[in-house]
Amino acid sequence: MGTTYDASSVAVGSIVVSLLLFPIGVWQSGSTMFSIELLPLVFVVSLLASAIPYSLDMIALPRLSAQTFSTLMSLSPVFAAFSGLIVLHEQLTHYQWLAIMFIIVSSIGTVLTMYH
Repeated sequence: MGTTYDASSVAVGSIVVSLLLFPIGVWQSGSTMFSIELLPLVFVVSLLASAIPYSLDMIALPRLSAQTFSTLMSLSPVFAAFSGLIVLHEQLTHYQWLAIMFIIVSSIGTVLTMYH
């Protein structure tokens, strides 16, 4: 996909998803969604949650092998959990820690067997 489409595909995809999800947001939050005080926060969240990560994915895809890219992508839930733990002070359950351990061990196993 990264070799077929350039970084502008992120913009097109974001617009399509926004058009699909916007009515649901209006239905759920009503006029709160249009609060001018929230606009800077919405902009920062959209950059950090979508625009920057997906653009970096489009840049990395043509440069990495599919196996390397998919192994790195499989670690995304681990980084998300650690971010929630550090930034939001969320508490993880024993099952969540176990799942994180399984993801890390399987990623290590994939890397160790990647070129054999």
